[in-house]
Amino acid sequence: MVTNIIDRILERYQHNKQGATKTGMARGFLIVDENVAFLEKPLEEANFHVATPDKGWDDTKIKKRLLGKRIIITKNTQDFLDDAPVYDYGIIGLEALPFIDPTPTYTKNETAKLISKAYGDFELHFEKTGFVLMLKPDGKHTFKRLG
Repeated sequence: MVTNIIDRILERYQHNKQGATKTGMARGFLIVDENVAFLEKPLEEANFHVATPDKGWDDTKIKKRLLGKRIIITKNTQDFLDDAPVYDYGIIGLEALPFIDPTPTYTKNETAKLISKAYGDFELHFEKTGFVLMLKPDGKHTFKRLG
């Protein structure tokens, strides 16, 4: 019996060594608004779980179904501000950025790098909800608690 378990573990390990994708703990769960959906892939490469609402979902449906205990990344911060304390989510606003990089890889996407760095700098893994973080190109971002 013990040998059987060890053999299965070794087999799984050998399989992983041969190119199967290993996954670790994600840094956080982000919702990417449809107007910046192209950030999904580079943020996944930065070790975030990322989801994008289905096309056609209105803001109320997004708030109720996707945002609880999560952070939304959007260019329409004002659409989400009032309900953040009610539905228990955080906001990363991109309006102050003059350019949002559409490059599909994290290593070349300046916007994804800016989001990732701000996530760590402001320790958003502890915050998760009830805040808005407005990103700025000079790195002097604005953080505010809501509610």
